[in-house]
Amino acid sequence: YAKWFKNVRLTATKRLGLSGTTMNWDEVLGADKYKITLKRSTPNPKITIFEKSIYEKEYDIAEHLENMDAGIYDFSVQAKNNVETGPAKSYKIFIRSVTFDTNGNGTAPKKQNVIAGRHASNPGELTAKGYTFGGWYKDKECTNKFDFAIEKISKDTTVYAKWTKNTYKVKFDVQGHGKAPAEQIIEY
Repeated sequence: YAKWFKNVRLTATKRLGLSGTTMNWDEVLGADKYKITLKRSTPNPKITIFEKSIYEKEYDIAEHLENMDAGIYDFSVQAKNNVETGPAKSYKIFIRSVTFDTNGNGTAPKKQNVIAGRHASNPGELTAKGYTFGGWYKDKECTNKFDFAIEKISKDTTVYAKWTKNTYKVKFDVQGHGKAPAEQIIEY
């Protein structure tokens, strides 16, 4: 059956918010869909990440984070029906980059783009020939451990890998022919 609204002027949604990576908003009376747009506002405001019409009152931007750069973005929503498009309501989203510095060993995990105030994902342990991975740290000297479950990203951040050179114990077996030299500890 048809959906009719008499003399209803579309308004902006009263509430627009962010939960995790999902934008959500209140229903607008008379709307049958919503035009949503995500644009970069600084430093280059001419970049549009997406613009589409949807029927839901929420949209997860997680799939777009990988292709975004650090910066400030405007997410806007406009109520629509077959007659008009209502005024836009905007929400600023601050994106921060988390890069991983391997301190010269192993292969660096891919950079992560994170909504400011959220946690980065732990990329896991690295491997490198002759070294043992010792975790992720806030500083290049690897004195302050980075805890992915606690640390909230508020600015572009570099996290550093800690490495320990592997050591090997060498024993000599002279097979009963004289005295064997003492064991030696050799670094990789």
